[in-house]
Amino acid sequence: MMQFARVVDAYEKIEATTKRLEMTELLVGLLRDTPKEDLDKVVYLTQGRIHPDYEGIELGLAEKMVMRVLAHATGLEDARVMRLWKEKGDLGLVAQEAIGARRQKPLESSPLTVSTVYQHLDAIAREAGEGSQERKIRLLSELLGNATPREAKYVVRMVVGQMRLGVADMTIVDALAATFATKADRARVERAYNVSSDLGEVARVLAPKGIDGLNEIHLKLFRPIRAMLAERLETLEAIFERMGKAALEYKYDGLRVQAHVSPKKIELFSRHLENITVQFPEIVDGLRSAVRDRAVIVEGEAVPVDPNTGEFLPFQEVSRRRGRKTDLDRMSKEFPVTLFTFDCLLRGEEDLTGRPYTDRRKALEAVLKPTEGITDGRDSPLDRPRDRRRETGRVILRRGPSSGMRRPHGEGAGLDVRRGRARVSVDQVQEGVQRGAERYDRPRDRRRVRGPGKTRGLLWSAPRGRIRRAGRPVPHDVQAWDGLRR
Repeated sequence: MMQFARVVDAYEKIEATTKRLEMTELLVGLLRDTPKEDLDKVVYLTQGRIHPDYEGIELGLAEKMVMRVLAHATGLEDARVMRLWKEKGDLGLVAQEAIGARRQKPLESSPLTVSTVYQHLDAIAREAGEGSQERKIRLLSELLGNATPREAKYVVRMVVGQMRLGVADMTIVDALAATFATKADRARVERAYNVSSDLGEVARVLAPKGIDGLNEIHLKLFRPIRAMLAERLETLEAIFERMGKAALEYKYDGLRVQAHVSPKKIELFSRHLENITVQFPEIVDGLRSAVRDRAVIVEGEAVPVDPNTGEFLPFQEVSRRRGRKTDLDRMSKEFPVTLFTFDCLLRGEEDLTGRPYTDRRKALEAVLKPTEGITDGRDSPLDRPRDRRRETGRVILRRGPSSGMRRPHGEGAGLDVRRGRARVSVDQVQEGVQRGAERYDRPRDRRRVRGPGKTRGLLWSAPRGRIRRAGRPVPHDVQAWDGLRR
């Protein structure tokens, strides 16, 4: 059974350095000293969590409540605890000083273990219902009553969610690979984390079974995969040079949604792995009729749409719906969203995350029957030859959906660039973006854009002229995807 003091020793040394390699070495030493039964707990505590994010289990203690607990556990006046907080700005340091200066020490106390700390914090997080706040205060008071000043500092930081260690998740991935495998195996450790979103599980499997044990960690329904983010490059030329053949589509200004769909259950997760299912009932209803397969994970962008005009609304409208627990039906009618899907990660038992983008795109079109509110980014006119634009050799440019072109206030749409190996048809592209200041057929269709850095270009030929801004700059955002999931 591991003493919590050993963990605190490592945390203090980690906090004292800003060098990532040194942090990693200190974590490796800590992980090597940790018994296998405590390994996942140490990983979670180092992350400042009790469970993976997608489970939605949080400690839920406000700073003022923690100050009440400190006053209760130490016998200090509330005013003194408040004064210490204003002086230090860190409740962990306040706890360290308050516990060190407590007027009455417990008659009996036993050294804290990792298991004891974790169990108490888990119990605090799970308390709910009438009287739960008082029970949380009692549990934290018991924990602090047995803590040394140094231990109290990190217990309180865990409770308020501010560890201040400077340790990122990828640093823990580095340490796990160095401890239980080799640096050459790091990519496999990261892959296991990306598909499970749970570093504690990675540690539980890796320690006893080694690197090959990670093969049993795979993508599955209702456990979200970590979002693959885009890498920004300065010009289209640089993107094509790096990626070769590519697909382009609109970068919608909405909320990233990962939808897990089975015949009996549908769950939605945000980019940060938050379960947002109850906040978007219209997406759930739409997916029930849109998805053809029995088990599917698809990703898309939820974009607010004016129900009267079909025009896109600003992102702030969809952000108003996040975290709501009341008036959900009313909000879904007043500010409905359309889910523009762009990727298929799981189809039945087949994990598609290692397949090229073209295969995933075909799978998406196969599993999804577009409905009102759910689309795979295509309009039926895209399949008509007269709407097909031209093939440049590297991309095929086609009209985007009519609703997708109607941005309020003339806002410009960015472009995502994704790699493909077969013929790639490009959905949701006006006609293209090109660097420079060349002249095109119709002056009224030319719009100046400014990209990252010093890049400039032109945005032209918006269908029916729906993205005109009377000569004002149009935002331009080009992003590059490597086409393969982590």
